[in-house]
This record gives sequence, C-alpha cells and structure tokens, in this order.
Amino acid sequence: MSDILSMLERYKVQKSANVEAFLKTLNAQIEALKKGSLNRRSWLKPEGNGYMIKLGKLEDEYQVTSKQDAIDVLSLIADNARSDEEFKALIEKAYGGAEPVKTRKPRKKAGE
Repeated sequence: MSDILSMLERYKVQKSANVEAFLKTLNAQIEALKKGSLNRRSWLKPEGNGYMIKLGKLEDEYQVTSKQDAIDVLSLIADNARSDEEFKALIEKAYGGAEPVKTRKPRKKAGE
C-alpha cells in the first residue's frame, strides 16, 4: 500500500486558494468577454481597436488587438496559472496579503 502512495505522491496536485480564486475570476472574465457583457469592474477594457487587460491585483497591464486575441491570451494564462511556478508566485504575492472580505449584515425586515 505504501508503494502506491509514494508513487502517487509525485503526481499529487498542490492547490492554492489564491490561485484558485484568481482562476475562478479569470474564467468569469473569459465568459463575459465571449458574451460581450464586460462592465466597469472587468479586467478587460475596450481601448482603441483592441482591449487593455489588467489581471486583477497583478501590477502589469497588457494590450491586445482583437477580441479573439484577448480570449487566446486569457486562456493561455488560465492554462499556465497552476503549472508555471514563477507565475504562481506572482499570484500568491498579489493575492496573499489580501484581507478577508467583510460580509454585510442582511437588512432588517420592516417591523423588526
């Protein structure tokens, strides 16, 4: 039994909450771009003939020339976010120091 566990240990996926949160938002941005439902909080902003991309809390910005280029770039980022150790470290650094989101108290119903 220990032989199989030691063999599987090499293939074990190490998940990071910060990377998973980044990927969840990134995939939502790809879907919003495909549907054409970008808003002021989107990571993509139409600019000139293309799009300006700001990857959440990461510092750098990127410019692409078409909608398809933006989809391709975001998909490439999503494919490599878990496997590229240097990029994972950037995500961890940018998202690691974030304070927990404060939840709002629900409104009281009339008469309470």
